[in-house]
Amino acid sequence: IGMLIQMTVKSQRRNSRLPVYIRILVNYFEMILIVASMKMKWPQRLQTFITAKAFVGSSTELLLSWDCLTNTDDQESVYYQKFLLYSLLPLMTIVLTYGFWTLLNLRLRLIKEMFQKYVITTLVITLFIQYSTILRKVLAIFNCQRFDDGKMYMVENYDVECLTAQHKLYIITTGIPALILWAIGIPAVAFYILRRNSSNLDDVSYIQRFGYLYKGYSP
Repeated sequence: IGMLIQMTVKSQRRNSRLPVYIRILVNYFEMILIVASMKMKWPQRLQTFITAKAFVGSSTELLLSWDCLTNTDDQESVYYQKFLLYSLLPLMTIVLTYGFWTLLNLRLRLIKEMFQKYVITTLVITLFIQYSTILRKVLAIFNCQRFDDGKMYMVENYDVECLTAQHKLYIITTGIPALILWAIGIPAVAFYILRRNSSNLDDVSYIQRFGYLYKGYSP
């Protein structure tokens, strides 16, 4: 991510193909993760391939491996803690990004324009790399399966029963707000920014801030 941020900040041209290749690579790993999450019986060789690729593509999930930090055997409680963590991930990213560049700027002494450029570029790239993972985790709480006993359990974690008081509470207080703010809000804000500044998309300063979203595309 650091290398990608540096390349974006130093870029001068809108028609660079590198961001396109990176977006394709990111989408490829995300598709592998989606396929890996399907409860299907794949041929052994294909399953081995999918598992290996999914491990590489799940870097965000590995970094947020909450299970290793908890000492409880209550899988339902652990799941809801992880869900809350993923729901707050964009907010934490914003705070940590600003804090990181503020501390680094104490040494680098960047001018205000350059400081803002690094902060915005870091947020754009990081949030959109995280986006598909956040979307999958937020939608997972709505995805339940009914069993023969009449009860419903979450497909992502069969230890978690659906439509209990706790499940409904997390849907109302966390799931729906996260869906609106992040799943819909992140691409909506990006579209608004690009649409509002459509006449400035070829400006170097704009490319260096938001170029990751549209570099390589033709009008």
